[in-house]
Amino acid sequence: MLENGVDLLAMLTKLFVTALLLTGMPLAQTPKDDQAVRHLVADFVDAWNQHDAHAFAENFTEDADFTNVRGDSAHGRKAVEDFHAPMFATRFKNSHQTADDIKIRFLTADIASVDIRWE
Repeated sequence: MLENGVDLLAMLTKLFVTALLLTGMPLAQTPKDDQAVRHLVADFVDAWNQHDAHAFAENFTEDADFTNVRGDSAHGRKAVEDFHAPMFATRFKNSHQTADDIKIRFLTADIASVDIRWE
């Protein structure tokens, strides 16, 4: 649990879903595109584990909207980076994230629903 009682797992899940939906990455139901989604998950987790706000923000489009579970938000890639930088330097500086059991379902050619078990 976080200081304010918000479950870290819930927060991380929302972060990833937001990142995936806002990447603007063209998706189709092919093995190559399945790999693209898995690559995004790996990049997201790696950036988090490196506590690198810039690399984390690179998973978002330039015009992305980010909202965390507390309702705090940022608009644009640079704002997402600026939003996360202080947290990676303090609250999450020793955090480590893993993601497995990735289930991908393509809803349309350019939208995928992704369920991930986070730890």
